Amino acid sequence: MEPHILLDLVSHVDFGYAVYNKTEEIWIAKNPMFDLIKKKYEEENLSKNKPNMFLSFLFALKRDKIYERFLYLKNQIIKIQLADDPNLLFVYLYDVTKPYLDYSLLLPDQKKYEGFSLHNFSFVWEFDTNGKYTYVDEYFTPILGYLPDEVVGKFHFYDFLSDEIRDDIKNIAFDTFEKHESFGNIINKKISKTGHPIWLLTSGMPVFDKEGIYIGYRGIDTDITKWIESEEKSNSYHQKYLTVFKHSPLGMVQYDLNGKLVVYNDKFLEIIDIKKRLIEEMNIKSLFGSQLLNVFEESQKGIANRSKGTLYNPFSDNKIPVVVDFLPQFENKFLTGGILIIEDLRSELKKEKEMKKILRIDYLTNTYNRRSFDEDVLEFKESDLPIYFILADINGIRVYNESFGFEVGDKIITYVAGVLKKFMKHPMKVYRVGGDEFGFFIKNAELDDAEELIELIKKELNNHPFEFDIHVSFGYADIEKLNKPFPEVFMHAEKMLFSQKVYDGSSVSLRTVDVIMATLFEKSKRELNHSRRVSSMSYHIAKHLNLGATFEEKVKLSGLLHDIGKINIDSNILNKADDLTEEEWKIIKEHPRTGYMILNAVEEYRDVANIVLSHHERYDGTGYPRGLAGSYIPLEARVVSVADAYDAMTQDRTYRKALSTEDAILELRRGKGKQFDPRIVEVFITKVLKKS
Repeated sequence: MEPHILLDLVSHVDFGYAVYNKTEEIWIAKNPMFDLIKKKYEEENLSKNKPNMFLSFLFALKRDKIYERFLYLKNQIIKIQLADDPNLLFVYLYDVTKPYLDYSLLLPDQKKYEGFSLHNFSFVWEFDTNGKYTYVDEYFTPILGYLPDEVVGKFHFYDFLSDEIRDDIKNIAFDTFEKHESFGNIINKKISKTGHPIWLLTSGMPVFDKEGIYIGYRGIDTDITKWIESEEKSNSYHQKYLTVFKHSPLGMVQYDLNGKLVVYNDKFLEIIDIKKRLIEEMNIKSLFGSQLLNVFEESQKGIANRSKGTLYNPFSDNKIPVVVDFLPQFENKFLTGGILIIEDLRSELKKEKEMKKILRIDYLTNTYNRRSFDEDVLEFKESDLPIYFILADINGIRVYNESFGFEVGDKIITYVAGVLKKFMKHPMKVYRVGGDEFGFFIKNAELDDAEELIELIKKELNNHPFEFDIHVSFGYADIEKLNKPFPEVFMHAEKMLFSQKVYDGSSVSLRTVDVIMATLFEKSKRELNHSRRVSSMSYHIAKHLNLGATFEEKVKLSGLLHDIGKINIDSNILNKADDLTEEEWKIIKEHPRTGYMILNAVEEYRDVANIVLSHHERYDGTGYPRGLAGSYIPLEARVVSVADAYDAMTQDRTYRKALSTEDAILELRRGKGKQFDPRIVEVFITKVLKKS
């Protein structure tokens, strides 16, 4: 393969590459785009003092066997691909932001070329529309011998070219400038100040001002003299490009003017999946779908372009979605063929399809999510009518969450979703339309179909694996016409569901509270006896306050439920023989809030919930959790507080003996006006205890 073909293949404007050895320091081959991306990466990561940070990042990918990665830079997305080579690091970068990018935008406004030259083998330049230098960096001096001040504004780029190539290069260059085209890796020979020939590899791109007016070119020259002068190094140079070409994750093809394939890499064979002997007999045009064929015809007129489209294997039914760069080739100003650089989009499209699926699925239940629901509602056809929409809601999920934790709540939701899916016949889908709500559609259905399906689901739900009742309410509505607004359908189903929920939900929630208390008492027998005694004493205090039967029953129930919030506390803490640690006290002090959350989720217990929340408030305002004082503490809570404290003092604990009745009474009176309501204390001592 001729060197210039390889150079053309690996140097198009949106493709960067580099090859490094194991030391992570010595570069073997690379092009300007690689250094531009490296520079931008290190600037964005504030790593000017660590110039090898980008290489360290790439070698880390290689060590972790991550061969493909997207790099998100400001205003730019770079796709990184690494070759799986044991000895060398092959890096391939290509810009997936947009077809063509002015890489000058990657350079900072001030000192935009600082540190840009490649290990002192390169210099950066700019010249105006006439080819006169307007800028060269300090590395111009060690390469060509002139100081920047001697060059800028005084010499044209062609003034340094050797005599034998000056006219040809000048003509080709200005022809390129007129078209405002980028060019890459052009080998040319310049004469240094000392008269020595210097071989340079030149790449450049047009520069435009803020108004979009062409003002010149910007680029980089790399000194390759030693490689050119040494046959061995010249061959090595060619071999390095050949290795880049061979390992490239992009398909690369060079073809002649008649469309015959001249050279291609292994990746192209892998993409197109045609045997070599067949490829060599075919014309490049036979691979293209209509879109790519049109772009190919344009490239035959000398126009470079990039396009998405389809490649065809003419010997099979394979269709390959691709992005193709069409790069015409010239020799002595005459079109001689072209180069294709092909990116296989199949794996990307597959990932995109998988991602779209993920975005439509509820992660917890593996049902379809609300987004999918809203999209599918718009896809109904006349042939689907009549349709019944069924809405299902899990009763009491808040109580389960607050009592047993969200993990148990999630298990209930997942179980119900699994039962619903079990009864779905293709193509029926279950959608999670809310935290504890699911919806699904029955197409070509009548009322009996909907009601029969609901009964089957209810029957299956009765076999649940939980120690407490699980109940799901259902509502439904029909869709007879496609022009019927779906929000109206949803509202009808929801209205029916709520009527069922009111009928069923209360008994379920009440039974759930019973289960919670039973579970708490199972964890700690002491809590069972304590709650019963506090309930009884609180009731007798309330009787002597003469505030009516409703008040008395509320106080009695509050006394029984006052510690329901301890359901989430580990039994090792509840039954601990030693003094509690500071952290354990924090956990204990959360139980009024937890009790409130549980009871507030049940309509019948909402009045009691506030009493439970307040039973550890102190009369002087130093209690918890809200620091209420005096009459701001519910009267019922002040009653429970006295009964709770007395029972705690007069019962044995593993860490202390019980107080006598006389000593407990003394403590209650000491706490009057501080911890306790003075009136409640006296009623309890003089009437309840005296009577007992």
